[in-house]
Amino acid sequence: MSLPPCSAPRLALLTGAAFCALSGAAHAQIAPAPAALDEVVVTGSRLSGAQKLAPVEILDRQALDRAGVADPAQVLQLLTANSGSEARVDQLNQPQSSGTAQFNLRNLGLGSTLVLVDGLRWTSSAAVATDGSGFVDINSLVPLIALQ
Repeated sequence: MSLPPCSAPRLALLTGAAFCALSGAAHAQIAPAPAALDEVVVTGSRLSGAQKLAPVEILDRQALDRAGVADPAQVLQLLTANSGSEARVDQLNQPQSSGTAQFNLRNLGLGSTLVLVDGLRWTSSAAVATDGSGFVDINSLVPLIALQ
């Protein structure tokens, strides 16, 4: 028996639709009852951390008196953020920067710290550091007696 040419695609579509309908019925099964779960209680607290991106250290005159500092270079030794500065340099190995003291905040480099006095930028020292970078000599800023 031969089918007319227009009914062959129709027969193929009907057959495909029948298979799709039967496969949906095969997967429709009864789901098992959910298992009883124990109650879980999560308790937490919010601890506030630092309020700023970078902490600010304030050394007042009383802190300087308690530490017994004699010059600004010794003040730098009290700052935890100052690392890698060349305060109290060896005059035999680092003669070009002897007698100077620099800021090196967070070990970014001697020339990477902006020093402002009364809102104005302080110029770099004529001396250079051992790595050749320029810096602000804090011994030339203000005498220790003027620090408050």
